[in-house]
Amino acid sequence: MIRRSMLSSLAAIAAVAATGGRRAEAQAWPNRPIRVVVTYAPGGSSDISIRSIAQGVGERLGQGLVVENRAGANGSIGMEAVARAPADGHTFAVTADSAVFQTLLKPTYPYDVARDFEPVSLLVSQPIVIAVHPSLGVRSLTELVAKARRDGEELPYVLSGIGGTHHLAAALFAEQMGIKLTPVSYRGGGQAINDLVGGQVKLGFLGSSPVLPHARERRLRIIGVTSAQRSTTLPDVPTVAEALGLADYGLDQWFCMLAPRGTPEEAIGRMNRAIDAAFAEPAVKRVLADLALDPLGGPPEALAERIRREREIWSTAGRRLGLAEG
Repeated sequence: MIRRSMLSSLAAIAAVAATGGRRAEAQAWPNRPIRVVVTYAPGGSSDISIRSIAQGVGERLGQGLVVENRAGANGSIGMEAVARAPADGHTFAVTADSAVFQTLLKPTYPYDVARDFEPVSLLVSQPIVIAVHPSLGVRSLTELVAKARRDGEELPYVLSGIGGTHHLAAALFAEQMGIKLTPVSYRGGGQAINDLVGGQVKLGFLGSSPVLPHARERRLRIIGVTSAQRSTTLPDVPTVAEALGLADYGLDQWFCMLAPRGTPEEAIGRMNRAIDAAFAEPAVKRVLADLALDPLGGPPEALAERIRREREIWSTAGRRLGLAEG
């Protein structure tokens, strides 16, 4: 009887110890540096959005964030790498809205956002700017459209990836204005801007942040924004809708953080709260405002709802404009 009682007590102690060990392990997250895969090249808006808060987020979590750029195929290479990573809370993806919706336009992609990822947080949004090299000889959207119609040729423009938000904005613009534009695609905004500044290609549909420094130095001219409202950072630049009378035209770009499916809720929750806190820092706000990036943040549910709401826009517009396969 005594022996049976002792064995029962030892079993109970072992069970408590095991439970405590699991709790301690869960509470230990993160127990090593956190890998954040940016699915585009360095220097673009997605890269800037996470690097501006990486230090603050890392300090709040007690581990550094190791930012890694894995560009290519409009974000799908990096997305696939994160989808296959262990769901232990030590790998996250930072990507643009276009990578989130790529599987709607190209079902052969090896990942699916709904199946393979957990929403973590919205990061920032930005207007897409229409920028020209001074040698193009246009100073406004009306002059750009007039030139395209007068020349009657397809006008090349730079963008950061085929099938992305910039591509969608340009295709909608060309469709509604009855002009022909030819995309010249790059692996990210940072690379696309180089040829635009160099004048190899004289028109661009790009995120605002990599363009602004060159516009301020007058190496480029921003003639319009594709968002529904004027940018607070570019208050003198008209929207496409107001300049050309396109009442239904309005599109901006946003960025987010995702985690592999099955990542613990505790890790997602703590990462989300650390991001919100970092965005609240005055120094971060100043950096983002200077680049026309608007911090978003919010709970994972806000990101999930935005994805759900915009799926139809991407699916219908993408197929009508010939951006979808099949």
